[in-house]
Amino acid sequence: MQAILQTKLLEKLAHAMNDISESGNNVSTVLRAEFSMLQQELLESVEQLAANGNSSSSSAAKALKDPLFTPSCSKGMLSTMPDAPYSYPLIQPSGKDVVDVPYLCDTATDGGGWIIIHCRHKGDANFYRGWEEYKDGFRDLAGDFWLGNKHIHQITSSGTYELRVELVFKGQSAYAHYDHFSIADESKKYLLTIGDYNGTATDALKGHNGKRFSTFDRDNDESKSNCAQLATGAWWYGSCASSNLNGIWQPSPSNKEHRPFWSGFTNIFPMSFPEMKIRRLADSD
Repeated sequence: MQAILQTKLLEKLAHAMNDISESGNNVSTVLRAEFSMLQQELLESVEQLAANGNSSSSSAAKALKDPLFTPSCSKGMLSTMPDAPYSYPLIQPSGKDVVDVPYLCDTATDGGGWIIIHCRHKGDANFYRGWEEYKDGFRDLAGDFWLGNKHIHQITSSGTYELRVELVFKGQSAYAHYDHFSIADESKKYLLTIGDYNGTATDALKGHNGKRFSTFDRDNDESKSNCAQLATGAWWYGSCASSNLNGIWQPSPSNKEHRPFWSGFTNIFPMSFPEMKIRRLADSD
C-alpha cells in the first residue's frame, strides 16, 4: 500500500512539474535546473519501485520520461521572455539533440534557436582553467559557464552553424554576428573557423580565425609567450588577442589583458556581460 501511495504521489508531482514547464517562460533558470534534477531523482525512485514488482508505477514512469523541457533548440521557437540570461529555457538532451549535456536555449533573439555556449553575468566562476576543464566544460547554467570544447565541436560538426556574440559595456549593448562558426576536434586543438561579420559591435574575432585554442597548460598560440598565461584566460590566441571573453572577471590594474574585452567596443576595459551562442542554419544538411 505504501508503495502505491508513493507511486501516486510521484505521478502527481511529475505532472505538476510538466504543467509548470508548459505554463510559460517566467519560470527562472534556477528553478528549471532544480526541477530537472528532481525529475531524475523521481524517475530513479519510480524505476526502483517497478524493479520491486510494483506494476502501478508505469504511469508515473511515463510521465517522468516525457521531456520536462523543450527537447531541442531550433529557429522558430520564438517566445516573449524577460531579459536574458535569467530565463532561457533549460534543454534536456534527447535523441533529437546533437549534444549530450543539458544546455540553455535563447528562444527570443532573432527568431530564437540559439544554443548558449558561453555566458558571464555574475562573475561567480573561475575561467582561468586548464585544457581538460575547457574540453569538458564547466557548467553552472544558473551562473557563468563554458559549455565545453568537445561539446561545441560535436554540435558544429553536425551541420552549418552561425555565431552571435552579445556584449554589454557601460550599459550599452551590441552584438557581433558571424555567418559561419565551427571548431575542429581535439587532435586539431579545437581550431576556430568563422565566416563573415556583421553587427553593431566590431569584428574583434577576425584575427582569431584559423587559430588553435590555448590554455595555460596547453600553449598552442603563435606567440613566443604563453598568451593564456599573459591574459589569465583561455581563447583562440594568435599573437596574442584582439578579443578575450575568458579573462578574469575583476581586472588587474597591472595588466590590461587580464579581463574580458572586445577590441573596438570595450577596448582594454572590462565588460559587464559577454555571451556566445550558436544556431544551426535552416539549409544545413
